[in-house]
Amino acid sequence: MEPHLPAAYDDADAEAFKMLNYGKATPDQQKRAIGWLAFACGFTGPSYVPGDMYAAAHGEGKRWIMIQIDRMIRTRRRGQADTEQGG
Repeated sequence: MEPHLPAAYDDADAEAFKMLNYGKATPDQQKRAIGWLAFACGFTGPSYVPGDMYAAAHGEGKRWIMIQIDRMIRTRRRGQADTEQGG
């Protein structure tokens, strides 16, 4: 995926974000929205674009967004047991 181009999505992805925005997303829709966001941000792949430092910087900026979200998801609240889910 070219970092400067919009990420592909389907109707189910869009619906998941709409329901998330309305506060009515199912657990599966919530997971789908976060999964799509990770995909769109290039979270799991390299951000380096050979020969194009601007595209690489753009990709790294997108990736940084998901790094921050992932950090919030994975950080335990004070006093939270290891087995508890965040949220």
